Amino acid sequence: MRAWRMPWRVFFYLKELEVKLTVNGEAYEAKQSVSVTALLEEMGIGGRAVVVVLNDEVIPFSSRRTCGLREGDRVDLFRLVGGG
Repeated sequence: MRAWRMPWRVFFYLKELEVKLTVNGEAYEAKQSVSVTALLEEMGIGGRAVVVVLNDEVIPFSSRRTCGLREGDRVDLFRLVGGG
């Protein structure tokens, strides 16, 4: 009986989908890190008003879909609070 082995191409493809980040100072492993928007949706805060700082740079709302994430990136999220 021959053991089933995963082709190496599939292994590397699956590994690329998971990216280790630091989010608000804590380790986080993103499952689908294609963009900042995807990360926010994965974390369940996609529709909320938040400020995203990626590696000490504020990411404008209009750039979140196109701004990709890489291994080791540092993401800080700040929630906007109104009041008086």
